Amino acid sequence: MAVNKKNRFRKFRFGLVLKLTLGVSASTALVYFVVFRYINHDFEKVAIKESKDLAKTVAYDYGCEVQTEINSVFFEMRVLSHVFSTYPNIPKSEAKAFFKSSLKKSASENPKYASVWDSWEYRFLNKNYTKKFGRIITSFFREGDQIQYAGDSINFEGDDTASMYYNIKITNKEFITEPYFYKLGDNLVLMASIGVPLNINNEFAGIVGVDIALENFVGMIDSIKPFDGSEAFLVSDRSTIIAHPDKSLLGKSYLESDSLDIDINEIIQNFTNGKAYDFEYFSNRTNAFTYTVFMPLEIGNSGTTWALAINMPLKTIIGKVDAHMAYTKQIAFHGFILLILIIIIISMMIVLPLRKTTKILYQLSLGDIQNVNQLNIKTGDEIQLMSESVNQVISGLKNTLAFAEKIKDGDYEHQFEPLSEEDILGNSILNMRDSLIKAQKDEEKRQKEDFHKNWSTQGLNMFAVSLRQYNDDLYKLGQEVITKLVDYIDVQSGALYLVENSEYDTYLKLYASSGFPKDRINQDKIYENQGAVGRCLIEKQTIYIDDVPSDFSKITSGLGQTSPGSVLITPLIVNEELIGAIELLGLKPIEEYKIRFVETVSVSIASIISIVRINVRTAELLNESRTQADELTQQEEEMRQNIEELAATQEESSEREKRYLKLIDSVTSAICYVEYDMDGVVIDINDRLLQLFQMKREQAIGKKIGQHEFISKEKRESRIAFWSRLEKGEEVKQEFYAKYLGREIWLQEIYIPILDGNGTPYKVINIAVDISEEKRKEAQLAVLREKHELVKATRKKVEKKSKKNIEELLKDSSKFKHIRLDHLFKVYKGDSDKIINILRIYKEAIPIQIDEIKELLSSREWSLLKAKIVAFRTKMTYLGVKDMNSLSRQLERQVSLQSIDDTTNKIVEEITNIWEEVEKELIQIESF
Repeated sequence: MAVNKKNRFRKFRFGLVLKLTLGVSASTALVYFVVFRYINHDFEKVAIKESKDLAKTVAYDYGCEVQTEINSVFFEMRVLSHVFSTYPNIPKSEAKAFFKSSLKKSASENPKYASVWDSWEYRFLNKNYTKKFGRIITSFFREGDQIQYAGDSINFEGDDTASMYYNIKITNKEFITEPYFYKLGDNLVLMASIGVPLNINNEFAGIVGVDIALENFVGMIDSIKPFDGSEAFLVSDRSTIIAHPDKSLLGKSYLESDSLDIDINEIIQNFTNGKAYDFEYFSNRTNAFTYTVFMPLEIGNSGTTWALAINMPLKTIIGKVDAHMAYTKQIAFHGFILLILIIIIISMMIVLPLRKTTKILYQLSLGDIQNVNQLNIKTGDEIQLMSESVNQVISGLKNTLAFAEKIKDGDYEHQFEPLSEEDILGNSILNMRDSLIKAQKDEEKRQKEDFHKNWSTQGLNMFAVSLRQYNDDLYKLGQEVITKLVDYIDVQSGALYLVENSEYDTYLKLYASSGFPKDRINQDKIYENQGAVGRCLIEKQTIYIDDVPSDFSKITSGLGQTSPGSVLITPLIVNEELIGAIELLGLKPIEEYKIRFVETVSVSIASIISIVRINVRTAELLNESRTQADELTQQEEEMRQNIEELAATQEESSEREKRYLKLIDSVTSAICYVEYDMDGVVIDINDRLLQLFQMKREQAIGKKIGQHEFISKEKRESRIAFWSRLEKGEEVKQEFYAKYLGREIWLQEIYIPILDGNGTPYKVINIAVDISEEKRKEAQLAVLREKHELVKATRKKVEKKSKKNIEELLKDSSKFKHIRLDHLFKVYKGDSDKIINILRIYKEAIPIQIDEIKELLSSREWSLLKAKIVAFRTKMTYLGVKDMNSLSRQLERQVSLQSIDDTTNKIVEEITNIWEEVEKELIQIESF
């Protein structure tokens, strides 16, 4: 019996251990499983969602940077277009140089521009040209470290209706081209062209545009890596890849970059409609499931939309989640094993567990923590230690459960202490609370940043609209800017200063203010180092003061006069040159994002103010030039009247000489003036005459009149008689003609002998007026009349000639001295109507080209001159005029040497003479 009892005891003992072990371990495992399953499920969903949101945020932020970069190019082109639209208000003699310098300056100051160009409808440049086709192209392009010039004239035969230019001409919209490859030097570069229409009086007059290399965006795109293994790329609305980490994909279609199980048209349709689009797919290129998001970018006002896309492998996101959860499960597993060992050890030490302890442990095994009461055992042995351990477990679980309930209710500030550093559950819940707090703070921070970005974007848009007003009045523009800036930044007062230069120093002048202190308004000039604004004049940096001295100017608030709490001074800089400053005074500190906004908008304000200043100054200069022209005309009339009085009175006194000299001093800047001694040697000459003959003063002083001229005996005798009359004290008038450096010069001269006190001439002054332009116009008018009479005479014959005669004439043009039409006959396949049409165009265009070559020879613009000569030679090749081809090549060699001499003048004169004969042959062809 005793043996049976002992066996039963052993069975009972081992059954109790087994029950305790299985019960506690099973319940603990169940709790662990439920808790970790819940945490794992939520953590994975939150992590994936946050990663995708981060990818969208990154795509949006960088997309804004790319969009801003491209739209800044559109903005500059709009500025150039606006400036060029003032062409009717600019003198024709100044407009050409002004537009060229504007284009060249833009190309020089922007290294990212491959070229800057414009295209003008020719009828806006030449009022005599009335056709609605034909245009002139001017381009400045980058070649190495140099800015080169090119120009051409095209479409004089009619518009190319299939060209992009014709489409823009019809739609009158901004544009950006589809990316294309272009060879720059030895490199093949992906590029795009950006252009803005040029309108004069609401009528399309041309385009101002720029070619940019898209490689500028590659570095920006390569730096976008929100996750390991992620990549960003830029695509156009035709799915062309513009920038990509894999350079072999540049210029290719997005469909070629990877295997896609989604319709590409659906992607393009979404982002062209301004909607972000994301999807998941299996990438054969990376052999992984990939998440892709497309963020749309609006390109200027062109109606074109590009997209910034980010590829992100899903395994990167899920891998982080799995690694975290695997580590957590490993810790839980070790804790669970340790718990089982403790239970087994305790169970084996308690051979006959107490019923109380058994009941408590049974309740714990069921997870009934709320209804468990602590044990009150005072045995002083291991059982007491066991009961105290059970009590500690009960207390810890209750505290943990209470803390978990607080977290569930959103009370993250509730105090909780884990049982120990090894309390995995307690520490895990603490970590979970910290993660939730961090996530909440990150969300609040992101919302705050989004608010700041939206606030800044709205402000920039508002100022972009405001700055387009008052482009001819600096004071109104300044008042508009400072008033809106004070309201938008929420400060109490502000002022706008602009830099003024006096004869002795530079200072800032107050142009506009809002709510500004009266003592500061009266102080409208601020010099260097005069207060904080004076420091800005030297440092050219933003100055922010939040510890304002008590003696600073008071501002008016609802509480009366008070010292400002903060002062912000931002410089206005254009091309590294300070043109002004903005000062803002507030009662409270100005936030950092508002300071950044003021610095950003100050760039646009400075640019617009600089442009308005140029416009105002241009208008002032135009008025001054008109006033000076009127004064010169009046002075010329007064001079002529004085000369007539001088010829009539013939006073022989020193007072007469003084009056003449005084008159000469007042008008020498407007007329040609030279003094001779009685031997005919030049003793003085004014700058106007030196400029006319392109000579230096030392080349003229000391030379005798007619010294280098080869004249006949009759002319020599006439000159002797002419000088003899002057020696007798007579005034002599004559009309002077010379051909110099390919130009014909006419002067209306009067020679006046100056008498000493004895009535003897001791020197002669020559006063001359340049009448070259009037003479050229008279010659042109005579030629036009002759041509008109010739055309009238030949027009009657045209109707009598048949098409057969024209074709025979075109096939065999050997009867003419210069023209050979074999080349044109082949090019236009014997179409006589087209050949006659091109001959008429050449007859109108070539005289203009010859005049342009003469002007460029005078101004020595070598690169443009060479281009004009090449274009002229091409037309001569089509006409088959061999003599002109040979002469143009000789002229091109002279230009290559950058040398102009008598040979050059003879070549130009011979070209002019041959063209007159060719023009008669063209008229003869038209008469058939």
